[in-house]
Amino acid sequence: AIVNGDFSNGLTGWQTSGYVITTAGLGVVGDDGAARSILQQTAAMEAETYQLSFDVRNILSSNPGAGFVDTAFFSLYFTDTPGLLDVENNTGYTAVLSLFDLDSSGAYNVAAGGSFSASPLGANYRRFNIDFTTTSTHFAPVVDLLDLNFVDNDSLVVVDNFVFTAIPEPTSGGLAAAALLALCLPRTRRRSC
Repeated sequence: AIVNGDFSNGLTGWQTSGYVITTAGLGVVGDDGAARSILQQTAAMEAETYQLSFDVRNILSSNPGAGFVDTAFFSLYFTDTPGLLDVENNTGYTAVLSLFDLDSSGAYNVAAGGSFSASPLGANYRRFNIDFTTTSTHFAPVVDLLDLNFVDNDSLVVVDNFVFTAIPEPTSGGLAAAALLALCLPRTRRRSC
């Protein structure tokens, strides 16, 4: 469902605004000449349970500048009308799942069920995973970086390996077979004294 999730073909399949580039097969979202930078991709889906995973490297500035530090927001937007989804103007979606927020000190506001683990890209990266269920026909993973310290070109977020997979749910036939098997297994008898 996600096209070019490893950025091996540059930004093919992704929509961007602000400062978003690729380098060495990695997606880079920054504040070079941009007050807000967005990386997103809208993909079709069926109503079921899914897992989204991706790698992230935090290179956000700790400089409070005008009183705030630069912050990146990682979210999933859901829509039934993908042509109307407009993250920048906050329109065209039916629901939003905030995955986590990120500043120079690390991730916070991590969604229930979301978790970080070691990344195959090395110690500077973390792998984020989350399972979710939806009834929408489309979803969009979004990285939204805000230059809140008003210092140009001092923050980056690097992302890679966006993987979106359906999680098979047990069918009623499979559950019935498991129950029948449990009934057929030999039982141990207890002796009465």
